[in-house]
Amino acid sequence: GLAYAVVQGGAVGPLTRLAAVMERLAKGDFSVEIDGTQRGDEVGMMARCAETFKKSGLEAIALRRQQEEDRLKAEAEAKKAEA
Repeated sequence: GLAYAVVQGGAVGPLTRLAAVMERLAKGDFSVEIDGTQRGDEVGMMARCAETFKKSGLEAIALRRQQEEDRLKAEAEAKKAEA
């Protein structure tokens, strides 16, 4: 029983939670909280990578929004110039 608890708490549990986080990130849910980034082991390294994926996803969303705003402004200016 104790060995099971140690394995669950030390590796399997955190990996299972991290896998769920990564699945949510893959589906575009960037609101997910990522635990374990402070760990000094492989789980921590994976959590930090997941955090990087999250930041990249959020930056991509912001870039797409900015591009859409720029496109709308350009269209409005073109219409104004036609008038």
